[in-house]
Amino acid sequence: MNEIELARQIHLPEAISLKEISLIFNKMNAEEFKSYAHDSIKNYANSLLQGSAKKPADILREATDDFTSLLPYGINTTGHNLNVIVDAKSQERLGIVWYAIEPRESCHVLFIYDIDVVTNQRRKGIATRIINDLMAKITHPSILHVELSVFIHNKVAINLYKKLGFSPIEISALTMTMRKPIL
Repeated sequence: MNEIELARQIHLPEAISLKEISLIFNKMNAEEFKSYAHDSIKNYANSLLQGSAKKPADILREATDDFTSLLPYGINTTGHNLNVIVDAKSQERLGIVWYAIEPRESCHVLFIYDIDVVTNQRRKGIATRIINDLMAKITHPSILHVELSVFIHNKVAINLYKKLGFSPIEISALTMTMRKPIL
């Protein structure tokens, strides 16, 4: 029994076989970045607000400062990759991913700063495919792990990352940094 037949038996809405979808990682353009930066800063500020006693204006300033310190030259920041993910066949936008290769003590890691799937495509395995496709593209032998940080309140994302083999390596009051070895 194939995946679509199985999905119909368990009554999943419009199940798709991700084997039939090819993802394209398009470099984000300036217009897309402007929209992404606005939304990302707003979402980051909202996450920082949870459990904080700071004023919303101070949190927004902190979120803006954090974002611009990581991407001082926007899409042209050296070493950072900001991609819009599209379905190769339909050209439908499925989400974004922002990542960089970063040094650690004895190796390098692919650090995923952000992964966001458009709302109507969530819970269809797109985030899993994005992460797996990124990992499949890693060829340099010094890149030994994939890491990411997730807000503690984002239980859906934490469960997804655990299911994909990520383990916590650092936990703070707000975030958890997780790592998965590249096999």
